[in-house]
Amino acid sequence: FYQLLQAASEEEREDLFLNDFTAKDFNMTNQSETYDRRDGIKDADMHKEMVDAMQVMKFGSETVRQLMRLIVAVLFAGNMTFSTNKSSSGVDSCALEETEASLAVAHLLGVSFDNLAASLTSKVIFVSGDIIHKGLDVGQAEKANEALIKSIYGAAFDFIAERINASICAGRGGVMNGSSDGSKGSSLLRRGVSEREQSIIPPGGASIGVLDIFGFETFETNNFEQLCINYTNETLQQQFNKFVFKMEQQEYEREGILWKFIPFPDNQDVLDLIAKPRSGILQILDEQCIVDWGTDRKFGLSLYQNCTKHNRFSVTSSQRVNNKFSIEHYAGYVEYTAENWLEKNKDQLPAASVELLESSDFELIGQIKKYVRSEGSKITTKSLGKQFSDSLKILRARIDSTMPHYVRCLKPNDDLAPDTFDPKNIVEQLRYCGVLEAVRVSRAGYPTRYPHDVFYSRYFPLCPDRSRDSGNLSPYHDESTDNLSEDQKQLKRLVSRVAAEVWQLEHDVHLRRLEAERRRLGTNTTVQQQPKETNNRDALARPETIDEFMRLDFSSRCAVAGVQLGKTK
Repeated sequence: FYQLLQAASEEEREDLFLNDFTAKDFNMTNQSETYDRRDGIKDADMHKEMVDAMQVMKFGSETVRQLMRLIVAVLFAGNMTFSTNKSSSGVDSCALEETEASLAVAHLLGVSFDNLAASLTSKVIFVSGDIIHKGLDVGQAEKANEALIKSIYGAAFDFIAERINASICAGRGGVMNGSSDGSKGSSLLRRGVSEREQSIIPPGGASIGVLDIFGFETFETNNFEQLCINYTNETLQQQFNKFVFKMEQQEYEREGILWKFIPFPDNQDVLDLIAKPRSGILQILDEQCIVDWGTDRKFGLSLYQNCTKHNRFSVTSSQRVNNKFSIEHYAGYVEYTAENWLEKNKDQLPAASVELLESSDFELIGQIKKYVRSEGSKITTKSLGKQFSDSLKILRARIDSTMPHYVRCLKPNDDLAPDTFDPKNIVEQLRYCGVLEAVRVSRAGYPTRYPHDVFYSRYFPLCPDRSRDSGNLSPYHDESTDNLSEDQKQLKRLVSRVAAEVWQLEHDVHLRRLEAERRRLGTNTTVQQQPKETNNRDALARPETIDEFMRLDFSSRCAVAGVQLGKTK
């Protein structure tokens, strides 16, 4: 929107009725009252780059022109207004006002003004094979207009995504899965998933994919969209945790290190709460969408009845009154409102608006209308939530078949200001995206891993006499290094010395801590030593003297000091 309004030529402005309009003149772009970019990038330059990229992707000039026309139609549609018609029966109806915006929309969509007005101010009801037209009030007409805008824009997105995928995969025997374009499978979400698209491995074999997702979302008001986004993050967080754990295990096995199970948070219970068949929130929502008497209020009551006992679901008395509920996600509690969930989950364009698109003589409308979810069409057999869940499963299966690498992007401040670091903001982001949990899992094992040669080159000065075992290995055990190479002998001596140094430092700190606690409680008070905090390596008793430490065998000394000598690290 912003780029086109900045870059449109005089000819385009005349053809598209833009004239002197700017972003300030459209409801779709003026709600934030922010029109200038603080990053110094010019929207006009970005628009030119986008058009050039579309041409590279085999979009013809006419197709690009028609897409820009559709975008402008969406802009003007956001400016259309309705007026109330009073009737003697007391039932209010409304009319679409004949304004510059509504006339422009009719012309740009290739429909008559009368058909546009009728589609937005009346509802088509199918009763026993008969068709009944029922008038809408202003609020309902505005909702119908929003549904038309969303459907047209969403269908255009699917059209573009399919054309890009077809261009990328030209000559490779097929179209790649739509979820690989970084849109979280949004094109799959709207139009269903065909067998061809469900292929985990794209045509041609090896591939590199980039998945760009929203982070965990929690706002003052959280709705169906936030649940879907947070459901995605829960799913990918589970995959991330399992992947990190799997890599840890493989690393330890390669190094020949004895280790114990490293626990990591499993959020399967949250995923079950949201999407478990027959009892999950999305399933309960689908059930309310199927029946004619389903409402958002009944959906909320059904949640309270079926989910209250779940330990991740909570609802207070005030939330029950306001049709709200809370879910404890891995990143914290989020309160959701259950308003408008049924309408969003159905995601259907009213039949009257479908008839409007059928009457259009605009070529692009004819090409994109196949992506529109409409009342009575076969695609409505799957709700939006069901399609989202299915496409997420396909995405998860695809990620599981690859070797993923993760890039965590953190925003240092909310003002986009340079050299400004907001610690609270950063900590929240680290927590929400699971980095703190990943660090915790790593710390439970051995996070610092030196290759043998690097370790030796850095720490060799610690050994006073690298040619002899005495002073470095234990005098209480047969730790002969005769069967090792010279490099291996020196490495073992060094690791043994480092382990002793680390233990001594930790022990000194421990004694000072005990002394400080004794002084705090009083001179004559005996401080009872607490058992040393252990991790998942080995629950060995704390040696109280260096002599006790050296009485341990080599592996035990290393374990007590938090050191392991692997095959290569």
